[in-house]
Amino acid sequence: MMMTATGFAQTQKNELGRKKVGLVLAGGGAKGAAHVGVIKVLEKAGIPIDIVTGTSIGSIVGGLYSVGYDSEMLDSVFRNVDWGYVLRDRLAHRNVSLDERENQSIYFFDHKIWLNKSANQYAGGYIKGINVDRMLNHLITGYNDSIDFNTLPRPFACVAFNLMKNEERVMHSGSLAKAIRASMAIPGVFSPVRQDSMVLVDGGVSNNLPVDVAKAMGADVIIAVTLQDENKKDTEFNSLRDIVLQSVFVASNKRLQECLKMADLHINVNTHGYDTQSFTNKAIDSLIVRGENTGLRFWDELMKLKQIIGVEKDSHPQYLLYDKSQLYQEKQKGLEWMSPDPAINIGFTARFDLEEQAALQAHAEYKSNHKLYPGVDLTLRLGLRTKVKLEGFLEPWKFKRMSLAYEYQHNEIYMYNRGYQSDAVVNNTHAVELKLFQFDIRNFQIYLGASWKYYHLSDLLTSEHSYNVFNENNTHYFTYNARLHYNTEDNWYFTTRGARLELAYKYFSDNLVKWKNHVGFSILAGLWRITLPITRTTHLQPHVFGRVITGSDIPVWERNMMGGNRYGIYSEHQIPFAGFTYAEFMENKLFGAGFRLQQRLGNIGYILLKGHVADHGDKFSDLLKGKPIWGTQVAYYYNSLIGPIGGYVSWSNYTNGIVAGVNIGYEF
Repeated sequence: MMMTATGFAQTQKNELGRKKVGLVLAGGGAKGAAHVGVIKVLEKAGIPIDIVTGTSIGSIVGGLYSVGYDSEMLDSVFRNVDWGYVLRDRLAHRNVSLDERENQSIYFFDHKIWLNKSANQYAGGYIKGINVDRMLNHLITGYNDSIDFNTLPRPFACVAFNLMKNEERVMHSGSLAKAIRASMAIPGVFSPVRQDSMVLVDGGVSNNLPVDVAKAMGADVIIAVTLQDENKKDTEFNSLRDIVLQSVFVASNKRLQECLKMADLHINVNTHGYDTQSFTNKAIDSLIVRGENTGLRFWDELMKLKQIIGVEKDSHPQYLLYDKSQLYQEKQKGLEWMSPDPAINIGFTARFDLEEQAALQAHAEYKSNHKLYPGVDLTLRLGLRTKVKLEGFLEPWKFKRMSLAYEYQHNEIYMYNRGYQSDAVVNNTHAVELKLFQFDIRNFQIYLGASWKYYHLSDLLTSEHSYNVFNENNTHYFTYNARLHYNTEDNWYFTTRGARLELAYKYFSDNLVKWKNHVGFSILAGLWRITLPITRTTHLQPHVFGRVITGSDIPVWERNMMGGNRYGIYSEHQIPFAGFTYAEFMENKLFGAGFRLQQRLGNIGYILLKGHVADHGDKFSDLLKGKPIWGTQVAYYYNSLIGPIGGYVSWSNYTNGIVAGVNIGYEF
């Protein structure tokens, strides 16, 4: 709360009838939300802003302010942008196929390696900034062309650093979104921006508070806003981003002090307790409020500043308003981001639970830029369920894929019978799948294909509760498959809106036509669920499911299985059920319904209440004759970067016992 040593500017009034005011915003990652609070106070005080400059997050806030965003619109941007999505390189759920959505919900590490590095605009950073580019272009709709930044409603400039010539680069023209993106490209964290012969990174390397730039643009009076934590301790530098930013700050500190001497009013928001990655809703709300409270403490200085500027104490200038009429059109059009160059996608994930204990999975996908877009995908899983899958594919038309895949699995399966361990099974599976047709468009997927599977039972340990159904060491069959998926859910794990429909039909034979010298058996399965909002943080998800097997001599590997917390643990058709810790065999006709009540606590904590009811029988006429199976579960999960972390307690009348479990990581 102090004026600079030089005092207020004493230059003469210009053609506006008053002095030009420059607003200079420093970098600081998520802490930049405090800039919004300060701008609220400047608007409330009636301070006119004629020129805006900024670095890093200051360039984002300043760039939006320069095209006409007011403080309330900036507030809305910071609170409503999904920063967790923006600061990652994945496309939004709604913009990718259902298979890609599933992959996004499995791998916490996902990285693209371009094979033609000379054409790779996103090389050189852990975060490529793909979604940052999309966000910026969306937010400044109407200013997407190459322009002179001096012609914006408020003249604007931002600072980047050119690694090729080891010099500061002040951006006054060109693509506004690209200039802002270059200014915030933290070295090693975000990929640099490559423009002409330049490689541009975060301007904080040389000038984190470009007061001198505002002066050169004609500002007579300058208000500088910084985001320094006055109580920072050495033990608080825990993330790569914080360490890099602090290193950048130290390197440019001398320049910062020189710029502060040129400012007429220096407002520093003490951001103690927050770091560059504090993009949670709670942190953003607190930082905006902290910026506003800090600005209000300068109220008397702002009133004196108005007199120096040459405006009446009680006057309030008409602030600019950004025209949002084109936003919907731009959103519908979308933005191209995928490089046409051949690349390899690699992913890695891990999980731990009481059922499978530790498990690891990795995948690598190569996709060529040939006109048929051929590629190959390799997946490797380690744990009680070991898997190797190799798939070659073609994508000759948009939305369509054909492929041929081989998969080997080594499974250690623990089957239960009414809550008691019945069979410990070790089997090896070989499968070949021909995907004749897969059509993906937005939320729909239609699939037609055929497969061959071979099961070898290598070890079996039974108990007094054994099902006595593992009586064949070797089994093989051919399958004809048809599947329809529809999914508009916004999140794989903690859904707040959308619906999901799955329908699948399979016909089985051992000679392409018949099964054991008679008509083959068939399976029809379905799932439907919808998410209904009750309050902003409470959601109800009812669902129904069923799986019907028709025919005779059904192999054990295709029998109905129910239990566990997720689909497809031991077989692709295993259905989760509250109160069943492990899988249990069900009869050929299985139907059920359930609900999940989800209550969000804070930003990333969730309490879940689940309930299921089901009935099964060998024939349809057997249904509803006996006591239905039901179960319930209470769980708490923390939605971390490596997947849900939490535990649950459940009970069912079928297993007649209380069971508990823990989960760390994504489902796979």
